[in-house]
Amino acid sequence: MKDFDLDYLIKNVADLCSIPIRYYKSNGETIVYTRVELKIDPFDYVKNEVFNLKNNIDYYVTKNNFYYIITQNKDEKIVIGPSAFTQPQDYELNRIIFELKLSSEEGISFKNTMKTIIPYPIETLLQIACSINYVLNNEKVKLSDILLKDLPTFTPSISPLENEEETHFSHNTLKIENEILDIVRTGDLNRLDLYVENIGAIRTNLVADTLLRQTKDMFIVTVTLASRTAMKEGLDNEEGLSLSDLFIHRIENAHNTNELNAVILDALREYTTRVHYLKSIENQSKFTLELSNYIIHNISKKITIQDLVNKFYISKTSLCNKVKKESGYSINEFINQTKITVAKNLLETTTNSILSISDYLGYSSQNHFEKVFKKIVGITPRKFRNYKNN
Repeated sequence: MKDFDLDYLIKNVADLCSIPIRYYKSNGETIVYTRVELKIDPFDYVKNEVFNLKNNIDYYVTKNNFYYIITQNKDEKIVIGPSAFTQPQDYELNRIIFELKLSSEEGISFKNTMKTIIPYPIETLLQIACSINYVLNNEKVKLSDILLKDLPTFTPSISPLENEEETHFSHNTLKIENEILDIVRTGDLNRLDLYVENIGAIRTNLVADTLLRQTKDMFIVTVTLASRTAMKEGLDNEEGLSLSDLFIHRIENAHNTNELNAVILDALREYTTRVHYLKSIENQSKFTLELSNYIIHNISKKITIQDLVNKFYISKTSLCNKVKKESGYSINEFINQTKITVAKNLLETTTNSILSISDYLGYSSQNHFEKVFKKIVGITPRKFRNYKNN
């Protein structure tokens, strides 16, 4: 294997799949093979997590459902990715840009890059990694070995006290589930924060494969119920189901209960936040609820009346009259009211700059955003954040 040209193999795989591959050589040299222009490399934000993986072949799934495959030995690392389970949507990419606190110019570059990423089943890239691993480590690994790598082959003994604890935990599942669903149903973010602080880690000491599988199944049910609860409270059905699919993907690819905890808490915050947004606009009719959903789903776009005409299959005059009659606002006022509701939450719950919030909400400039915010709320975004924080 010493004479095998690994560079040649990696370059051909990168060209074939159109997915970036990074080769970290033993001499300290790094080569990136890619057809995708990586002005801002998303791998930079998860490099430490991926490099902390220990197996010769391993994978890491981000909370935004992109994943990376690593093949390595003690001297060299080869990273394939990112790829994704499905083609990323604009609103998902805008959220990532906001979370990474990228500037407007960086955000545009990042979005253009991520839109060129080709979705692949994770199994396909893992099979490619098996071939690379055979060259790198002279080791034959089956796909099933990788997918089951996190499941122990033994069941540890459980003392009577631990067994009692487990039974008590199972009996309390229904109570916990009902409390979680009530938080989602009411869109109560403060109660969610308090709940997360008090509940602590959710059984992070579970190690047996049957218990890990049981926890995954329980969380899948919880995500499914949370999505249905949010949809009953007005969340768009397509959006609710898409989110559910993404969170279930993350649950299935979690390595341990610590990762499962992170997924379920992300899911609860996402559904609770979306219901909170919808409930912030009082006395919504079915139509204004659908309109709010559309605005939130396209929060980073400059939404035009024509966009809404196309969405709701209604004439411009009828649309304007209907929005005014059912909400009391003009269309532009309704859009701004919805966006400022989102802005208030972001100012309270994130440390992102006012400029990044303005960009995320699709305003043409920070100055425009601040004027709209002050007109609706009565104070500037900065004063609002200081007031809430104090």
